[in-house]
Parts: sequence; C-alpha cells; structure tokens
Amino acid sequence: MMQQMTSWMDTLIAGAPLIEWVRAIGIWALLSVVFIFVQRVLTRRMDALALRTRNTIDDVIAAVLRQTRAYFLVGLAFYASVAIVQLPDAVIDWGGRIAFILLLLQVVRWGGGLITEYMERYRQRHLEADPAAVTSMQALGFIGRLVLWTVVLLMALDNFGVDITALVASVGIAGVAIGLAVQNILG
Repeated sequence: MMQQMTSWMDTLIAGAPLIEWVRAIGIWALLSVVFIFVQRVLTRRMDALALRTRNTIDDVIAAVLRQTRAYFLVGLAFYASVAIVQLPDAVIDWGGRIAFILLLLQVVRWGGGLITEYMERYRQRHLEADPAAVTSMQALGFIGRLVLWTVVLLMALDNFGVDITALVASVGIAGVAIGLAVQNILG
C-alpha cells in the first residue's frame, strides 16, 4: 500500500513529480493568504495614520496600498512558490512571465492611482483660482495614463517575445505629432 502511494506521488507531470506540484500549490496558497493579510493590515494602518497627520506622503502611501490588488499578490505568491519548489525550467519561465504581466497590471493601477490622487489634490487647490488650469491638468492626467498604458503594453509584448522596435518608433512619431499639435493649439 505504501509502495503504491510512493509510486503514485512520483508520477511525472510536465517533467516534475506530483509531490512537487502538491508542495508548490500548498506554498502558493499559504503565501497568497499571508500576502493578502499583510496588505490589508498595512492598508488599514496607513489609512489610520493618514487621517491623523497633515502631510501628503502617508496619504500617497495609503492610496498606493489601496490600489494593490489581490491578483498581484496571488501572482507574486505563485512565482515565489514555483521558484522555491523544484519544478522544470519551462514552468519557472512561464511563472515568471505571468508574474511579470501581473506586475505590469499592478504598476498601471499604482500609476493611475497616483495620477488620479495628484489630479484631485490639484483640483481642490486650484479650482476656485484657475478653472482653466484644472481642465488642462485633467487633460495632462489623461495623457499621463495613456502613456503609462502604452509603456506597459509595449513591455508586455516584449515579455512574450514580440519585436517591438517598429511599435516603439511608431509611438515616438505619434508623440512628436501630438506634441506639435498641442503646441499649435496652446501657442
């Protein structure tokens, strides 16, 4: 009976014994729970600190922590689990690619959140004095988010082996054209 169990656990799946896959899933689940718990505790504490103080640094940190999504933390736990356990290089490589894509999506969330936070603070400070400047800043915020998404998309394509040199050149040319158009509109 024990010998049958041992032989069953030695069954290879994608080049790794079943026991290694079970260990990886267990580590992944444990790390996911720990990462999500730590993120929620840190978010609550930073939110409380941000309410007690007048500086903006803790407000920004709290906003970034609120923008951290569970899919990123679960993906980070996945990558850590496949790196800890002895799995085939192809699995580790794909795990790294998936984790990188999740990181890019999280960077978009963080960047978009920071841009939104800054735009809201700018609007609150300048709406009465200069509404036109607030409108211009909102347009710049949109452009900032567009640039962020463009860079992240190019990095994601590059991560999967797509040759992005022509795309980068096209984005550069489009940027120059937009800059010239904005210059003509503003001045």
